Amino acid sequence: MESSRPLVLEPFGVLHPILQKLPEFLVRRLIRRGVATQLRYLYGLSAEEQLQGLVNFVQNAKKMPVMEAGGSFRDELYDVDFFKLLLGKHLKYSCLLYEDPSFTDEQAEEAMFKLCCDRARIQDGQRILDLGGGYGGLAMYTAQKFPSCQITSIADSRVQTEHIQEECRKRGLVNVEAIDCDITSTKITQTFDRIFCIGVFEHMINYQKFMKIVSDLTSEGGLLFVEHVCHKLFAYRTVNARNILSFSLLTTGNRMLADALPLYFQDDFVILDHWRVNGTHQGRSCEAWMRNLDAKFDQVSALFAKAYGEDNASKRLAGFKSNLLVGAEMFSYNNGQEWFVSHKLFQKRA
Repeated sequence: MESSRPLVLEPFGVLHPILQKLPEFLVRRLIRRGVATQLRYLYGLSAEEQLQGLVNFVQNAKKMPVMEAGGSFRDELYDVDFFKLLLGKHLKYSCLLYEDPSFTDEQAEEAMFKLCCDRARIQDGQRILDLGGGYGGLAMYTAQKFPSCQITSIADSRVQTEHIQEECRKRGLVNVEAIDCDITSTKITQTFDRIFCIGVFEHMINYQKFMKIVSDLTSEGGLLFVEHVCHKLFAYRTVNARNILSFSLLTTGNRMLADALPLYFQDDFVILDHWRVNGTHQGRSCEAWMRNLDAKFDQVSALFAKAYGEDNASKRLAGFKSNLLVGAEMFSYNNGQEWFVSHKLFQKRA
């Protein structure tokens, strides 16, 4: 391995036509084989090479812009009707927490909301920023549990902010503000006591610059709670092979983070605590979304045809389901001990 090159892997996956023709159990077997092949390569590296790959990833990231060109979330399908079909009641499109095997998806959504609030040390009366707040599930949960908090939800999506505003009106929540903006280029003068950063780190490519932006939004002594998917040791990029799906739950740049990666970017924050959420919870979340997708396939197909046109709808839908299949298998692999969800609590440096 070149001394200055980050780890770069070929994607594991299957051809679109094969995906559409093979039974699902065979597709899953192909995915598991791809996962095992990647791990054999990664663990076949020497201890020095493993560490050097991570260090190279860190150094390379510091040379990049905050977000890859064209990486705006606005390029994604944000049709709220689609996500109402796919997700649970709170429209949470990140890891659910199945604390009890009997939990419904709604209970698993709320269990993760509670865990995040506990770990972020939320207290009534704080000013809270939900950065990349999606459809506002966490913001509205927090607003109801801590009615004296003032919560701002930021998303780079007009559809999402309008949904949050409408839901807050329905629920009588007056302590939530939803803002549609790109946090990497918009100047916000207000500062916050707590910042949630859930499922956002994965979309960035210069984590040093991103942490500086977040620091400017954090009040003195304020805390930043980060959630991101990761591998326990390795940070790497995948490159697309022709006609092959590059399977990743990351939408920008096909980068997989290592659990330790954010710890290399503490210029503006210092780590206070660190937890791991077993990967089977992310895997089960993907399984739940696939069940919903299959159960409402005709409705989803109609929405995709409207968004992408009849010719592209089936290909897009196959690719979307492929992502969920890979997530289900990859995060559940080795009993959730390889890829999982990382939680970190940082404090702004004095």
